[in-house]
Amino acid sequence: MKIFVVVVFFAALFFAWFSSKDDHADGGPNCSSNAYIVSHFRYSEGREMSNQANIEEIPSHLPQKFRTFFEQARKLPINATDAQIKSVFPSRPEVSYTFGIKSFKLSNKDALYNINKYEGCISHIELFLQDKVITSLTQSNHLPSSATASKNQPENSCKYFERTGQRFTYFNDGIYSGDARYIGVVPEAVSTLFNEFKKFNYRRDNLFSIIGSPLSSGTQLKWKVDDVDLGNIEAIVETEENCEKSLTLSWTDSKGEHRLLKETSYNIPSS
Repeated sequence: MKIFVVVVFFAALFFAWFSSKDDHADGGPNCSSNAYIVSHFRYSEGREMSNQANIEEIPSHLPQKFRTFFEQARKLPINATDAQIKSVFPSRPEVSYTFGIKSFKLSNKDALYNINKYEGCISHIELFLQDKVITSLTQSNHLPSSATASKNQPENSCKYFERTGQRFTYFNDGIYSGDARYIGVVPEAVSTLFNEFKKFNYRRDNLFSIIGSPLSSGTQLKWKVDDVDLGNIEAIVETEENCEKSLTLSWTDSKGEHRLLKETSYNIPSS
């Protein structure tokens, strides 16, 4: 009987340790960003994904329990721990890991709740309401990541075919800002411009057709963009072998200067 009690006791200790470990330690990569940059925030009704509309706020007509989930999810920092993510669900979600994506998912008779992490950063927040009409609310974020592209790049494009890593950093008035890990710091116009610069290495002509040709000084390219709401935006790209090594977006408003820096590293081909 004593042996049985001891076994049960240690089993309970192990379970408690395992649960605590699961809640407080991700055991995965750290998010290479202090910047929370929303790429898309969309709402749709019906089965056709083409009906999705870009929105700025959570629709007020949604039931409060669904609004609460999304409100709390959007307040999470970009580098939220597993425990922080689990805390916004109505009950404990299932966790799965596929192709580098860690998914937290809860499904019940009313809705499907989902939050994804990639490379330690929150990449997607999704809510699907299972009513007479399927309703979806989705948010996707810009993420620093590694990527491999085709070796057969177009002429005048990046000479390095493999990108090995990126890091995003946000500064407020010249000071590194931890607050940027939360929603609402990077304005939509800057986020859109940030998204356009994804075309720099491989679809440069498309980028230039949208924002114009840059002023060039050696390996540095510079643009100045006037935005009605934000004022002046300056974009600076440092290049190497025709590749974007760093992108700096700076914008000035009445509260001071903001700067968003993206640094990129590449595998250098052996000669």
